[in-house]
This record gives sequence, structure tokens and C-alpha cells, in this order.
Amino acid sequence: MRAMAEIGRRTARVVVAIICAIITGMTASGVLVAQEPVAADSTATPAADSAATALTIEPDYAADGWVDSNQPIGLRLSRPLNPQTERLAVIIGRTDLSALFMVTPLVARYSANTLPLPAGETEVGVYVVTAGQPWKEVARFPLRVRLRGGFQKAELKPGLTLTTTGQVAPEVSRTSSGVTFNPALRSTLVRRNGTMELQSNFLAVTHQNQALRFGARGAEAPKFDLSDYLIRTQAGPFNASLGHLAYGANKHLISGFASRGVSAGLTMAKFAELSVAALNGSSIVGWNNPVGLVDGHHRIYGAALKVEGFPQRPGALQLDLSLVQGSQLPINGFNQNEINDSEKSRGWGLHFGGKMPGDRVTLDAGFAMSRFENPADPTLSQDATLVPVMPETKAARFADLTIGLLRDVGLWKTIKMNLTAIARHERVDPLYRSLAAAVQANALQNVLELNGGLGPVAVQASHARSEDNLDDLETVLKTFTHASSLNIGIPVGALLRASKPSPFLPQLTYTLSRTRQFAKDLPANSDFTETHVPDQMSNNQSADFQWTMGKWRTGYRYNVSSQDNRQVGREQSDLRNLAHNISAAVSPMTRLDLGASFAFENANNKEFSQKSDTRRVGGNIDLRVTRDLALATVVSTTWLSDDPRTSESDNTDFSTELSQNFRLLRSRAERPSGRVFLRYQRQSANSTTIVDGVRGDPAYKKNWSLNSGVSLNAF
Repeated sequence: MRAMAEIGRRTARVVVAIICAIITGMTASGVLVAQEPVAADSTATPAADSAATALTIEPDYAADGWVDSNQPIGLRLSRPLNPQTERLAVIIGRTDLSALFMVTPLVARYSANTLPLPAGETEVGVYVVTAGQPWKEVARFPLRVRLRGGFQKAELKPGLTLTTTGQVAPEVSRTSSGVTFNPALRSTLVRRNGTMELQSNFLAVTHQNQALRFGARGAEAPKFDLSDYLIRTQAGPFNASLGHLAYGANKHLISGFASRGVSAGLTMAKFAELSVAALNGSSIVGWNNPVGLVDGHHRIYGAALKVEGFPQRPGALQLDLSLVQGSQLPINGFNQNEINDSEKSRGWGLHFGGKMPGDRVTLDAGFAMSRFENPADPTLSQDATLVPVMPETKAARFADLTIGLLRDVGLWKTIKMNLTAIARHERVDPLYRSLAAAVQANALQNVLELNGGLGPVAVQASHARSEDNLDDLETVLKTFTHASSLNIGIPVGALLRASKPSPFLPQLTYTLSRTRQFAKDLPANSDFTETHVPDQMSNNQSADFQWTMGKWRTGYRYNVSSQDNRQVGREQSDLRNLAHNISAAVSPMTRLDLGASFAFENANNKEFSQKSDTRRVGGNIDLRVTRDLALATVVSTTWLSDDPRTSESDNTDFSTELSQNFRLLRSRAERPSGRVFLRYQRQSANSTTIVDGVRGDPAYKKNWSLNSGVSLNAF
């Protein structure tokens, strides 16, 4: 045994000597690591002391910049490595490229001619490896490598969603089922001084009545159509867009007008932005008119100039000037079914925004002037003599002022008070009209809001007054609306400073609103009588309690509303409604949710001395059998009756759906994936008419359906 042990020790010494000789030879020849000889007067730390000195590493390229894929990169070392005990490991992204780094005493360099750097944005992790010790991370910094063509980013993301639904029973209709394809394409290109983005969506169907433009073109509508597209590009201070876009930020002149067209913008020295746009006069889809500017008589032009008074504080003082000119032909949008008329408008508008330091006071205000024309249309007049509509130039204005009255004012050690006041004013002249903004003309509104908090208690209050017929025309009814509201949220547990949330301390929300609508005088030379002059007061208040008790959630809501008619001849036409709602939900296990609710409503019509009661009971079960298999069931029953007894009815709705999610490739968590479902629905109704206390024959109706569907996200 001793002889065998001695032979083993001698063999091990020989093997170790051979390995050391091989490593020494390879190191000297530069096969693994090229070490430059250190001169006697070199300042390098001796090998024996190297490991004791902290090592720091910095890149010799700008970490926040971009490099080419074949550009050599280097790492600067604060001290040489000890070749006997230390070596360098470099991980780029998830790839170990240590063997491709040539290490000199103070520099480790990667030559990308052998293997190009990985494109895109990654990280470089540098480690010091010591024999028998875990890797020690020394440095980590970003690495941004350009793609071919000099692009910093190049993405192409196609998408395809397939959906099919159909009724399985009791009757299978060919038109009730079908397959819908939604192809999509997203592309992004980024270079040093510019970007370009493309996004597009399409619709393909198997049945003609599901075509995108079926409402406008009927049987001629293509089954494969273009829903929308947008191409955006930016180069330095210049940007441009083509396709479906929204333009404009003036509330009364042009506000987010959405259509197909082109726009361009220029940023000037960070204090001004200029933009222009030309859009189709109405929303369009499809392959026709790809740019949206085929017809010059059905087009909206816009221009805007935004100037920052203090570029170092964006929004502190901002002024916008907007210009609009456009015309519309009597052409319906693809989703419109109405008779339009030829219209023209042009105008200008100013928008001002400002805020004090700390945002304690902010102001948002605007003014617009628009000239509207309604030219004669022979197609509508049909050779009849009509009174011409004269062009009108009208104005609109608004202003919103916000003042922080109190901000974190301490009343007690743990109670702070906040209060913000908001004043809103808006006036739109009679006959005001702009083709690029949806505005209600002939209206004046003033609103005062208060938003505050006292510790955990939140309070919101507002009062608004509005009126119409601003010209006080004697032949037009002038109406007024006064509306007030109050909302209070009280977390009772936090208010009582409960150390632990108690199931007996609810979250309370109280809401009160009151609205009065009335008119003062009868229009002259009209068929109105005193009974036609509105004068009505509506009140609504509710209290909502919510409790959370571990896996249980319960709630109770009380609501009472009333309508008091005060107009002449209708003093008894009053209504009063009362409602109670109780709900409960529990999650006994992670994959199971149960819920139940009960509601009672009472409606009292004083005019007809009639009361009606509605009772509703419902429940739901959501069971997730597995991560992808789920069963959802909802059932509710409603009973209706009145006093005096004239009718009784009950209705029951039942629905249950079994769904299964699936993935086509196990290696990909998101796509391609899909969902298949089977849904059963059943509705029944039973009603009985009661005449002079005699119950008639009950009328019973029932219907059911079984539907299935599949949706697939291909990529």
C-alpha cells in the first residue's frame, strides 16, 4: 500500500509539472494571455502585493455613447494582475468573451475583427477569478453597439390576431359565425440623429357584413382592408408624420382632430415649437386616398406656434398661437350615417399657460375667433328657394385658475390640512362653429371647486352655474342650470388611528348632489304655455360602506334620489327612489372567488300614486382550475311588482363560460398563444297582468344559446 501511495504521489508531481510547463509556454508565446515584461524601475505593484491592492477598471470608450460592431474596445486596469493567482473574466450580455481579450499589465483589449460585438444595448461585466474562490465582480457598465447601416436600434414586430365566434346551438347560422384576422406591423429604426417609426393595422374577414367599410360600401366593401397606419420620423429638431394622426391643442378651435393626413414640426432652440398639418375633412379608412389629401375641398389645414417664456422651467410661462382653415363636403365618415352639409370655417386662437414656482398658482386660459360659412348646396335645396345662411364670425373663451390655499399645514402632530381652489369660466358665443373642434355653442358656464384633505379624510365640493340663449332672444327659451356636489371619503380606521386594520372599521364614502334647471320667461310669439317652462329640482345622495376582513370583502350602499317638479301645472309630478345594495365576496383559496349580492329598490311616482318594488339577487363563481383553464358562472334573478297591484314579473339570467388558454411553443411565454371558450347563456321571463284583483294567464318566455370561439395571437 505504501509503495502504491508513493507511486501515486510521484505521478501527481509529474502531471503538475507538465501542466505548469505547458501553461508557461503558452503564456510566453501569447497564446492565452500576452504579458508585457515589466522594467526594473516600473511603478507596477509587485506580484506578491497585487492581490492586496484594490483593483478598479474603467472602459476606454464613452459608456453613454455608441460604438461600431467591429470597433476594438479596451478596459483600463488600475494595477496589473497577479498571473499566478488571478485572471480576468469578461461577460458581454450573456456571453463569456474572456478568451478574446488580450491582457497587458494595465489594459485588456478586445479585437472585434475576430468576432463582432453583439448589436444593441447590453452590459459588460468584469470579474476577477482567483483559484478556489468565487468570481468577484469588479466593474459593470453599459455597452451600446450599432447595427448594420449605423442604426442604433432596428426592430420589426409583425402581429396577427385571429378570432372566430359562432353559435353552436340551438340554431347554427352562417352569418352569426366567421373568422376575423387582425394583422399588424410595428417597425422602429433609430440612428444617431434621427428615428423612424411605422405602425399599421389591418382587418380581414370571411363574411361580407363584417367588412370594415360595409356600412358605407355594402357588397363592394373589401374583405381585407387597411384600418390605420402612421409613419413618424425625427431628425434633430425636425419631425414629420404621415397617416392617421391627431392634431391641435386649442380647446375651441382645433382640439385633437383625428384623420388621415400629414404633419411636420420644428423645435427652435428649446423655447419655440412650430408645427403645420393638413388632414382629410373626416375620418377615413381603407386603401383609397392613402395620404388623405385627394380632395382639396374636403380638407383641414392647421398651424401652431408654441413659445416658452422660461425654457429652463417648462410650463412656467407658455403661449400658443393656432391657425385653422378648412372645408367639408357632405361626405359621411366610414362609421357615420347622417346627412351632412357643405361647411367652411377659418379662425385663430391663443392659449396661455403659466404657473408660479412650487405650482401653488396655475392658470390655463384660451381665446378663439372663428368664421363659419354654410354655402348653398343645390343637392339639398332641390331647386327650392331657401333663405341663405349668412357667414358668422364668433368668439369663444375659457380660463381655469388653480390656487393652493393650504399645503401640508400641521394642525396636530400627525394631522395635516390641504386645500386647493379651482375656478373655471367658459363662454361660447351663439352660432360659434369650428370644423376642427366639437364645441357646444351659445353657452356660459362658471364653476368653483374646492379639493381638500384633513389627515386621511378627503373632501371635494363644487358649484356650477350655466345658461344658454346668451343673446337674450325673446323668441328663444332661456334656461339656467345650477348644480352643487359634495364628496367625502373617510377611512374610519385611519381616522381613529387604529394600530391594526380592524374588520369593523369601514371605508366610508358619502356623496351629495343637487341640480336645479329652470327658465324665467316664456318666449314671445310662440306656442309655449306656462306648463312648458321648466323648473325642476333633483337631489341625489348616497352612502357607501366597504369592509375588508382577510379573505372576505363586504359592502353596503344606501341611495336616495328625488325629483321635485315646480313648473306650473306639474307640481305633483314628483319622483322619489330608494335603493339598498348589499354585497359580499370571499376568496377561500387562491384559484376560487365567490360573490353574492342583494338589491332592493323602491320607486314612488306621486303623480300617479304608484309605487314599484324591484328585488334582485345574484351570485358569481370564478374558478381557475389551472393557470390556463377557468370556469366563470354568473346568475341573477329579478322580481318586479307594483302598488296597487297591476302586474308582477320575474326574470332570470344565467351564464357560464369555460375557457382554456394555450401556448403553441413551450419556449415562448407570450406568443404564439390563444384562447378557446364555450359559453352557455339562458334567459327566462315570467309576467302576469292583474286587472281588478284578477290575475291573468302568465306569459312565459325562455331562450338559450351555446356559443364557442377561438382567438389566436400568432406573433
